[in-house]
Amino acid sequence: MVGQKQIIPEQHLKTRSLFRWLGPVLIFIGVVCMIVAFIDFFTADFFREPRFFGLFFVAMPFLFVGISLSGLGYGGTVA
Repeated sequence: MVGQKQIIPEQHLKTRSLFRWLGPVLIFIGVVCMIVAFIDFFTADFFREPRFFGLFFVAMPFLFVGISLSGLGYGGTVA
């Protein structure tokens, strides 16, 4: 489409803006959960089990969805 103006629908721009906002927020939540789980795991006593070990399993979906949404939101700009 050389020489023609490319028209992007308004709904696409709104969705892309939502993905660009929501993706990093979910990544941040996932990273915080992962850090809390790592700190709890490595500072646990020998006779005490980690209390927040389950946050590893909470953080993984947050990170996956956040990275996916960020990839969709910023993919066109990067390409």
